[in-house]
Amino acid sequence: MMRMRTLLRLTSAIFVLTAASSAYALAPVGCSADAKLCPDGVTYVGRDGNNNCEWQKCPGEGGVFTFGDVPLNHPHADAITYVKEQGIVEGYSDGTYKPDATINRAEFVKILVEAVAEENGPVCKIAPFSDVDQASWYATYAHKARCLGLVEGYSDGSFQPSNFINFVEAAKILAKAYGLEATTTIDSCDDPTDIECTWYRPYVLMLEAHASIPTSIKRYEQLITRGEMAEMIYRLKTGTADRPSQDYSSLERRAHCDRMKAMGYGCE
Repeated sequence: MMRMRTLLRLTSAIFVLTAASSAYALAPVGCSADAKLCPDGVTYVGRDGNNNCEWQKCPGEGGVFTFGDVPLNHPHADAITYVKEQGIVEGYSDGTYKPDATINRAEFVKILVEAVAEENGPVCKIAPFSDVDQASWYATYAHKARCLGLVEGYSDGSFQPSNFINFVEAAKILAKAYGLEATTTIDSCDDPTDIECTWYRPYVLMLEAHASIPTSIKRYEQLITRGEMAEMIYRLKTGTADRPSQDYSSLERRAHCDRMKAMGYGCE
């Protein structure tokens, strides 16, 4: 019995089984048997040894995790916390944000409209997009985005709300939403024979000028994630310019290389 007590005193941790792992993990001294593992996979929280304290909070902004699936070491954790605290995003009903999931045009426009538009701003008289059901949850946002000049739609009059949005499409909407056209000087490029004179060139350069392109963006046509969206909004709204940012030249080199490969030529 004495030996058992000594062993218990010498033991500096307890083992708990968490839902996040199929193996036993080591919990720190002082945690009660109902201690839980935080989403970062490292920190445990629980009641003190007397079991009479409130639950402690997992580490994070303000001492808590913003979403259960956004660990502190996620590359866009700070940005996701910001857009949540600013009321720009709410996340899903299960408490997740899904930072690495792609986002469609309807979702993206809703978030941007709520981020920049006045709640009771003017309503313009303009025909709705041909493929937007006026009873849908996103109809109002698509219409307001069109009124604000954030989106124009496609040549056939459609909006294609369920299409996932790619980087250059997002760049144009973001540049217009945050007034970058009025605050950023971009060299003109209107030579119709120059393959670099694309419709999206000025918008990419505007985001580059504001250091607002996550380095995870590698190609123009790349579908953006919810985490990357939060990062771009965060940088533009706060004026954060000290984080690593992708540049237009690198994206253009990759685009050129892709064109060369498509024609059967080698390119590194």
